[in-house]
Amino acid sequence: MSPPRKKAKREPTSATPTISHEQNDAPCHLLRLPLELLAEMLSYTRPPDLLSLARTSKYFCRTLCDPGSSIIWKRARIDHNSSFLVPDPPPNMLEPAYAAMIFDPGKCGICKKRTNRLHSSYACRFRVCAAVRASLPLTKYTENLI
Repeated sequence: MSPPRKKAKREPTSATPTISHEQNDAPCHLLRLPLELLAEMLSYTRPPDLLSLARTSKYFCRTLCDPGSSIIWKRARIDHNSSFLVPDPPPNMLEPAYAAMIFDPGKCGICKKRTNRLHSSYACRFRVCAAVRASLPLTKYTENLI
């Protein structure tokens, strides 16, 4: 039996609507900045904002997800005006993946409902929603979760 053939590419027909991107034809001047200036500017943002920027285009994804850009993420984690301190990532985890783990919504580790709460334990990568957190008996093991 012969292997299945690939489908031939079809030319778009006139029935397919074409979308005009007149607004998007303007060049993005942020992409033209030298990497040193871009890194300096981005180091004043917070990790959730860096995470959002990394998801906007391929250029920013390649730039911010590169292991060499960890200094940008480290400087963004240090927020001197806030009382919230983001701990250092585990040694086997890249900074963008660590920021996604902390700031992206996820499922509760117990009831599996989607929650926006931060992780209760960064080391265990465990998240607990408010309903489960309220129903937990207060012991020396669970007092750190509250």
